[in-house]
Amino acid sequence: EDTLVEMVESGMYKIPAAQVEDIQSTPLIQAYYAVLEHLDDIETNNLEFLAKISHEIRSPLASILGYSELLTDSKLRHDDQFIDTCYNIIRKEGNQVCRLVEDAVLASGISSGHYNFEYSPIQLDKFLNLVVKDSSKRTDRKVEFVNSAGEVNITADAIGLREAFNNLIDNGVKFSAADKPVEIELRKAKNPQW
Repeated sequence: EDTLVEMVESGMYKIPAAQVEDIQSTPLIQAYYAVLEHLDDIETNNLEFLAKISHEIRSPLASILGYSELLTDSKLRHDDQFIDTCYNIIRKEGNQVCRLVEDAVLASGISSGHYNFEYSPIQLDKFLNLVVKDSSKRTDRKVEFVNSAGEVNITADAIGLREAFNNLIDNGVKFSAADKPVEIELRKAKNPQW
Protein backbone atom coordinates (compact mmCIF):
# COMPACT_ATOMS: atom_id res chain seq x y z
CA GLU A 1 0.00 0.00 0.00
CA ASP A 2 2.79 2.39 0.90
CA THR A 3 4.40 1.84 -2.50
CA LEU A 4 1.12 2.59 -4.31
CA VAL A 5 0.57 5.75 -2.25
CA GLU A 6 4.09 6.92 -3.09
CA MET A 7 3.47 6.23 -6.78
CA VAL A 8 0.27 8.28 -6.81
CA GLU A 9 1.74 11.15 -4.80
CA SER A 10 4.92 11.31 -6.89
CA GLY A 11 3.17 10.82 -10.24
CA MET A 12 5.60 7.99 -11.05
CA TYR A 13 3.61 4.95 -12.05
CA LYS A 14 6.45 2.50 -12.53
CA ILE A 15 7.64 0.69 -9.44
CA PRO A 16 11.35 1.13 -8.71
CA ALA A 17 13.34 -2.01 -9.55
CA ALA A 18 14.53 -2.44 -5.96
CA GLN A 19 10.93 -2.75 -4.72
CA VAL A 20 9.65 -4.98 -7.52
CA GLU A 21 10.99 -8.22 -6.03
CA ASP A 22 9.28 -7.57 -2.70
CA ILE A 23 5.83 -7.04 -4.15
CA GLN A 24 5.81 -8.68 -7.58
CA SER A 25 3.73 -11.63 -6.42
CA THR A 26 0.96 -9.36 -5.08
CA PRO A 27 -2.21 -9.86 -7.21
CA LEU A 28 -2.91 -6.12 -7.22
CA ILE A 29 0.54 -5.36 -8.62
CA GLN A 30 0.24 -8.15 -11.19
CA ALA A 31 -3.09 -6.70 -12.32
CA TYR A 32 -1.59 -3.22 -12.40
CA TYR A 33 1.24 -4.35 -14.68
CA ALA A 34 -1.21 -6.27 -16.86
CA VAL A 35 -3.22 -3.05 -17.33
CA LEU A 36 -0.05 -1.09 -18.17
CA GLU A 37 0.94 -3.72 -20.73
CA HIS A 38 -2.55 -3.63 -22.24
CA LEU A 39 -2.42 0.19 -22.48
CA ASP A 40 1.00 -0.02 -24.16
CA ASP A 41 -0.45 -2.47 -26.71
CA ILE A 42 -3.40 -0.16 -27.40
CA GLU A 43 -1.08 2.82 -27.89
CA THR A 44 1.16 0.81 -30.22
CA ASN A 45 -1.85 -0.36 -32.26
CA ASN A 46 -3.19 3.19 -32.47
CA LEU A 47 0.17 4.53 -33.66
CA GLU A 48 0.47 1.76 -36.27
CA PHE A 49 -3.08 2.46 -37.46
CA LEU A 50 -2.39 6.20 -37.69
CA ALA A 51 0.84 5.58 -39.63
CA LYS A 52 -0.99 3.29 -42.05
CA ILE A 53 -3.86 5.72 -42.63
CA SER A 54 -1.50 8.68 -43.16
CA HIS A 55 0.51 6.63 -45.65
CA GLU A 56 -2.68 5.60 -47.49
CA ILE A 57 -3.96 9.20 -47.62
CA ARG A 58 -0.71 10.71 -48.97
CA SER A 59 -0.94 9.07 -52.39
CA PRO A 60 -4.45 10.24 -53.35
CA LEU A 61 -3.77 13.69 -51.88
CA ALA A 62 -0.61 13.96 -54.00
CA SER A 63 -2.67 13.13 -57.11
CA ILE A 64 -5.36 15.66 -56.17
CA LEU A 65 -2.80 18.41 -55.58
CA GLY A 66 -0.80 17.54 -58.71
CA TYR A 67 -3.76 17.47 -61.07
CA SER A 68 -5.36 20.57 -59.57
CA GLU A 69 -2.00 22.34 -60.07
CA LEU A 70 -1.99 21.24 -63.71
CA LEU A 71 -5.46 22.74 -64.13
CA THR A 72 -4.06 26.14 -63.16
CA ASP A 73 -1.86 26.12 -66.29
CA SER A 74 -3.74 28.35 -68.75
CA LYS A 75 -2.11 26.61 -71.76
CA LEU A 76 -3.58 23.24 -70.75
CA ARG A 77 -7.04 24.54 -69.85
CA HIS A 78 -8.05 24.77 -73.50
CA ASP A 79 -7.93 20.98 -73.93
CA ASP A 80 -11.34 19.63 -72.88
CA GLN A 81 -10.14 16.02 -72.84
CA PHE A 82 -7.27 16.96 -70.52
CA ILE A 83 -9.66 18.84 -68.21
CA ASP A 84 -12.03 15.83 -68.12
CA THR A 85 -9.11 13.49 -67.31
CA CYS A 86 -7.94 15.76 -64.48
CA TYR A 87 -11.45 16.13 -63.13
CA ASN A 88 -12.04 12.35 -63.14
CA ILE A 89 -8.73 11.65 -61.39
CA ILE A 90 -9.35 14.36 -58.77
CA ARG A 91 -12.87 13.03 -58.13
CA LYS A 92 -11.65 9.41 -57.92
CA GLU A 93 -8.81 10.26 -55.54
CA GLY A 94 -11.06 12.57 -53.49
CA ASN A 95 -13.52 9.71 -53.04
CA GLN A 96 -10.62 7.51 -51.95
CA VAL A 97 -9.56 10.06 -49.31
CA CYS A 98 -13.16 10.30 -48.06
CA ARG A 99 -13.36 6.51 -47.84
CA LEU A 100 -10.09 6.32 -45.90
CA VAL A 101 -11.25 8.99 -43.46
CA GLU A 102 -14.61 7.23 -43.01
CA ASP A 103 -12.76 3.94 -42.42
CA ALA A 104 -10.55 5.59 -39.82
CA VAL A 105 -13.54 7.15 -38.03
CA LEU A 106 -15.44 3.85 -38.15
CA ALA A 107 -12.49 1.83 -36.85
CA SER A 108 -11.82 4.38 -34.11
CA GLY A 109 -15.46 4.39 -33.03
CA ILE A 110 -15.72 0.62 -32.98
CA SER A 111 -12.45 0.10 -31.09
CA SER A 112 -13.39 2.73 -28.49
CA GLY A 113 -16.88 1.28 -28.08
CA HIS A 114 -18.51 4.56 -29.15
CA TYR A 115 -19.81 3.56 -32.57
CA ASN A 116 -23.59 3.68 -32.73
CA PHE A 117 -24.97 1.40 -35.39
CA GLU A 118 -27.71 3.12 -37.34
CA TYR A 119 -30.06 0.53 -38.78
CA SER A 120 -32.19 1.42 -41.77
CA PRO A 121 -33.98 -0.42 -44.58
CA ILE A 122 -31.65 -1.21 -47.48
CA GLN A 123 -32.37 -2.76 -50.85
CA LEU A 124 -29.32 -5.00 -50.78
CA ASP A 125 -29.10 -5.74 -54.51
CA LYS A 126 -28.98 -2.02 -55.43
CA PHE A 127 -26.68 -1.25 -52.49
CA LEU A 128 -24.24 -4.01 -53.45
CA ASN A 129 -24.29 -2.96 -57.11
CA LEU A 130 -23.23 0.58 -56.08
CA VAL A 131 -20.50 -0.77 -53.77
CA VAL A 132 -19.13 -2.95 -56.60
CA LYS A 133 -19.17 -0.01 -59.04
CA ASP A 134 -17.31 2.14 -56.49
CA SER A 135 -14.80 -0.67 -55.84
CA SER A 136 -14.13 -1.19 -59.53
CA LYS A 137 -13.01 2.45 -59.78
CA ARG A 138 -10.25 1.77 -57.23
CA THR A 139 -8.61 -1.04 -59.17
CA ASP A 140 -7.49 -1.93 -62.67
CA ARG A 141 -9.06 -5.37 -62.23
CA LYS A 142 -12.52 -6.08 -63.59
CA VAL A 143 -15.00 -6.32 -60.71
CA GLU A 144 -18.45 -7.62 -61.66
CA PHE A 145 -21.75 -7.87 -59.79
CA VAL A 146 -24.10 -10.76 -60.52
CA ASN A 147 -27.56 -10.63 -58.98
CA SER A 148 -29.06 -14.14 -58.88
CA ALA A 149 -31.43 -13.30 -56.03
CA GLY A 150 -33.51 -10.49 -57.44
CA GLU A 151 -34.68 -7.75 -55.09
CA VAL A 152 -33.48 -8.30 -51.52
CA ASN A 153 -34.56 -5.99 -48.70
CA ILE A 154 -32.78 -5.99 -45.34
CA THR A 155 -32.31 -3.79 -42.30
CA ALA A 156 -28.66 -2.96 -41.60
CA ASP A 157 -26.09 -0.30 -40.73
CA ALA A 158 -25.18 1.07 -44.17
CA ILE A 159 -21.72 2.33 -43.21
CA GLY A 160 -20.69 -0.91 -41.52
CA LEU A 161 -22.17 -3.02 -44.32
CA ARG A 162 -20.36 -0.99 -46.98
CA GLU A 163 -17.12 -1.39 -45.06
CA ALA A 164 -17.60 -5.16 -44.79
CA PHE A 165 -18.32 -5.50 -48.53
CA ASN A 166 -15.39 -3.24 -49.45
CA ASN A 167 -13.06 -5.39 -47.36
CA LEU A 168 -14.36 -8.58 -49.01
CA ILE A 169 -13.97 -7.09 -52.49
CA ASP A 170 -10.48 -5.74 -51.71
CA ASN A 171 -9.47 -9.21 -50.50
CA GLY A 172 -10.90 -10.71 -53.69
CA VAL A 173 -8.81 -8.30 -55.75
CA LYS A 174 -5.64 -8.95 -53.72
CA PHE A 175 -5.86 -12.72 -53.37
CA SER A 176 -7.34 -13.98 -56.63
CA ALA A 177 -5.86 -14.71 -60.04
CA ALA A 178 -4.91 -11.40 -61.67
CA ASP A 179 -6.03 -12.53 -65.13
CA LYS A 180 -9.64 -13.20 -64.07
CA PRO A 181 -12.39 -10.80 -63.04
CA VAL A 182 -13.49 -10.57 -59.41
CA GLU A 183 -17.10 -11.69 -59.34
CA ILE A 184 -19.47 -10.65 -56.55
CA GLU A 185 -22.67 -12.70 -56.60
CA LEU A 186 -25.82 -12.12 -54.59
CA ARG A 187 -27.80 -15.33 -54.42
CA LYS A 188 -30.27 -17.01 -52.12
CA ALA A 189 -28.88 -19.77 -49.95
CA LYS A 190 -30.47 -23.22 -49.78
CA ASN A 191 -31.79 -22.29 -46.34
CA PRO A 192 -34.70 -19.95 -47.14
CA GLN A 193 -33.99 -17.87 -44.02
CA TRP A 194 -30.74 -16.62 -45.59
